[in-house]
Amino acid sequence: MRKRAWAAAALGSAVAVLTACGAPSATTTSAQPPQAVPGAVVETLAVVGDSISLGVNACGSVSACPEVSWATGSSPGVSSIAQRLESATGTRPETVVAAQPGADVGDVAAAAATVAAAAPDLVLVLIGANDACRPSADRVTPAAEFEDAYARMLDGIHAAAPDVRVVAYSVPDLEQLWQLGRDDPRAVALWNSSPSCGSLLGDADSTDAADVARRARVVESVDAYNVAIRLACDARPWCTSDDGAVHATSFARADVSEVDFFHPSTQGQATLAARAWPAVERALPSATG
Repeated sequence: MRKRAWAAAALGSAVAVLTACGAPSATTTSAQPPQAVPGAVVETLAVVGDSISLGVNACGSVSACPEVSWATGSSPGVSSIAQRLESATGTRPETVVAAQPGADVGDVAAAAATVAAAAPDLVLVLIGANDACRPSADRVTPAAEFEDAYARMLDGIHAAAPDVRVVAYSVPDLEQLWQLGRDDPRAVALWNSSPSCGSLLGDADSTDAADVARRARVVESVDAYNVAIRLACDARPWCTSDDGAVHATSFARADVSEVDFFHPSTQGQATLAARAWPAVERALPSATG
């Protein structure tokens, strides 16, 4: 495989509020990566996604912090997928970042060209938070539209790089983040002043029936997206699903950035990496032992 490092250009849109991905408690993120074992080496690792995979807001400022990315980061405290692959195989993979701030499933459906140019061995896909986290509830991506775009995205990657393995991750539990911050006046004030995720976080402290119903519809959409991800991946032998692991994770307040009370903190990125790793082990058993 050719080894090339790429960074996808942003769409020019403002960074959208995204989720601090589901994570176990901090005590579960300290597990050491696997020891080196014989087997296939991942020379090039790609990630397709949004600002979560860019480490946005993880390092204390409103900016990307790629060194702490759960997928491709280099910070020792994160133990990213790239780092875990290096530990397992003895070879640090080159990385391809086909991620964009604010990206939704329609945006990443066009990522195949970027991914194909690097001829990766493994592609990680984490997308869907921005499809549910919209400025208003009527702009949430319909489940059928998400399903179609996600399948096209997978097929586009495979058509461009037929030998690639893909790991498809579930959409995090966005409502859980609202539950974590709903009683924090700082979080509520920030969420209420931001137009980025009104579908879930508008009137964040309201318990009116209409607002409760609106949040419930976001939860239903995320659940539908996760069904679509699993079914699309299960239908393709070169794809491995996380079986809902990211969505099912409980996470702590410390996993959430203090910048926007929504993106993963550095600890949250480490927690996400720990939750994401088992699916990679299933996808590449000869490489990871």
